[in-house]
Amino acid sequence: ACDKYRVKGIQTTHRLLQGFPNKKVIQASTPEDLENIVCNYLGGGVDLVFVDGVHDNDIQTREFEILEDFLSTRSVVIFHDVIACGLLESFELLRSKYNQYQFYLLTNTTSGLAVCVKQPVSQSLERLLQFLSLPIAFMEDLNAFLAKQRGTGKSDGIYTGAFEEAPHPQK
Repeated sequence: ACDKYRVKGIQTTHRLLQGFPNKKVIQASTPEDLENIVCNYLGGGVDLVFVDGVHDNDIQTREFEILEDFLSTRSVVIFHDVIACGLLESFELLRSKYNQYQFYLLTNTTSGLAVCVKQPVSQSLERLLQFLSLPIAFMEDLNAFLAKQRGTGKSDGIYTGAFEEAPHPQK
């Protein structure tokens, strides 16, 4: 885990990881320090990455591009808040650029997680990922329906996206 600015964040991470062997919490910045972190703390390669740093399309793309050089053959990359924080542009760019990998947009999750897997997944995992990956058109229809039920976000039968959502803490 790395955190650049939030000293309390590092303290919380230490508390959460208490009792776990082989942990390291460092003060660092993404994407600038990623290569150094992987080389000096992770033995030059990674199997699992959870991208949840700066919720910005350019930074998410840059993080993946840096980490891609260090992904093992069985790596899984999980992107947090892709839908909730408007990171679809980066997700679609990465899915197109790295089309040799499997990308899933998990629209049926609370914040719109996304997953990148380097190797084909098992049938049971594929079924789960497909279940969590409802088509975006379906999700848009569902959001429009929910907005109409709430009495907001719908004007003359056209979804406007105007209903209120809780802001993300980094937005």
